[in-house]
Amino acid sequence: MDDKGLFFKATTVIVALALVLFILYSLSYTTSVIPHNISIILGAIALFVALYIMFRLLMRFFESYLTRYAEPKDIKPVLFIATVAGYFIIILATLSYAGIDTSSILLSGTLISLVLGLATQTVLSNVFGGIFIMFTKPFKINDHVVVNTWQYGMMIASYAPKYLSKDEIRPAYSGKIIDITTNYTIIREDDGRITKIPNGIIVSAAVSIIKESIGTKVRYEIPKYIGISKVRKLIESKIRSIEGIDKITNMVIDEASFETYMFVITAMVRPDKEIEIRSKIIDCLINSVEPLKKRKTKKS
Repeated sequence: MDDKGLFFKATTVIVALALVLFILYSLSYTTSVIPHNISIILGAIALFVALYIMFRLLMRFFESYLTRYAEPKDIKPVLFIATVAGYFIIILATLSYAGIDTSSILLSGTLISLVLGLATQTVLSNVFGGIFIMFTKPFKINDHVVVNTWQYGMMIASYAPKYLSKDEIRPAYSGKIIDITTNYTIIREDDGRITKIPNGIIVSAAVSIIKESIGTKVRYEIPKYIGISKVRKLIESKIRSIEGIDKITNMVIDEASFETYMFVITAMVRPDKEIEIRSKIIDCLINSVEPLKKRKTKKS
């Protein structure tokens, strides 16, 4: 049955039940055909049925709306919470119509909700974070992202070599998003590890989306007797031929000591190939520069 047919049938039933409630109310207060107590009970039943039909209709539309933004398996927790809340409201409305004092139920429900809320604070934070991500779509599956978050910061070695001393080191998680569930965003990191980051953390984290390429920097210490123009001539064509390099941004001297200088190569590379390309660039430098050092040693 399509949504229009379901809506028409549900509307018909609700109107019929409203008419029954009106008739019962009229008969109980204007005649003695139906006792007042009986009319209240029948009215409460009719109200319950009407609210139930309306709620199921709303839930169907709500589920249809959610499936536009997320997989059916991911919206089940949301539908469960909405269903429990909806039935609780329907029962309270029915009991209130029947003349039953619901203040104690509300008080008990409030206390229980408070206890459960405190006990499941982290879980609920992840669920609502997942809902927020599904609706706002700040990123999607197969995006390559870099996640920076203080909650899961990495320990960086404090004895970094001098050729890394000027580089920016970010305690981040870099990789491709392979799944987004209600509780977790799952990332396959660049080294192959599968990392599940809670959505409550993701929502408050800094997430960089890498669309095409990223910059990678390689430093190599070279003796001053080997000129930079000679090094460039030896390695430029070799580096440009490495698969995965989009372009070479620069090849410059970054700093110098008494006997050596620091040669820096910056290139734009594919995110999933960064480690591999860095290794190939360093290998190219070793194979090009080290023979020049040996040649100088032999002459000496």
